[in-house]
Amino acid sequence: MMQCGRNGQRQAGFTLVELIMVIALAGTVAVLVGTALNRPLQAFVDQRNRAELTDQAAVVLDRITRDIHLALPNSVRLGNNGQTLELISIAAAGRYRANTLAGSAERFDPPRCAANALCNIPILGPVDTTNSNLPHYLVIYNTSPNDIWSQGVAQKVFTWNAGDWADGNGTLTGDFRTNASGLSFPQASPQHRFYLAREAVRYSCAAGNFIRAVNTGDFTQDNWTQNVISNRIGNACAFAYDPGTLTRNGLATIQLSLTHNGESITLYRQVQVNNAP
Repeated sequence: MMQCGRNGQRQAGFTLVELIMVIALAGTVAVLVGTALNRPLQAFVDQRNRAELTDQAAVVLDRITRDIHLALPNSVRLGNNGQTLELISIAAAGRYRANTLAGSAERFDPPRCAANALCNIPILGPVDTTNSNLPHYLVIYNTSPNDIWSQGVAQKVFTWNAGDWADGNGTLTGDFRTNASGLSFPQASPQHRFYLAREAVRYSCAAGNFIRAVNTGDFTQDNWTQNVISNRIGNACAFAYDPGTLTRNGLATIQLSLTHNGESITLYRQVQVNNAP
């Protein structure tokens, strides 16, 4: 007679004490691993934040450098005790020739225009006519920031229309033609250089923002359109400027500090300024 009973296979399991021991050991291992990896992970995050700040600061400095390289000679100046940097940007440049007035064979250098008469100023080489319908300043031999930033000294408002130019292929190769009555300049350029300036640019820091402002009107008036190009300025930015001499270029120095997520970086850059008018 066979005896009835359960399957003879032995069932395995774990006790409550074993479960508690496993949980405790797993927690200990997790704490040890977390402690060991915390500093490397934090260092990785900090390095990423610093790299992001460095990239942003480099972009800002590159923008300033480009504007300084395109600045009208002797137009860079500082303001607000070195907290702002201002310059006048060049839209085009070339060489001019002495001009004549209507009905006269006499040539004038620097160029001048008679009152209430159409005036032509001959130029050498092509000039890009992009945005030629906007107001520009025609500048000849600017030797000081005090001149270009003072209305009527070295600058003259020179507004033209591209339709007045005989060459309509996007470049000007003949004469400037203007109705500016009595247009004249105080000095001639030894190299017969002229510059067309379209806007003034100002860089400054305010309330943690780095601001690029533009003035496309009268440079002597405080009428700026502002654009924030960075909102992570930790400390006030600083500018320094040495205008140089007749034998040495000017030098602009820029200090920029950025802060984000507890990380701070400070970058310096020096930019040479060609002030030969």
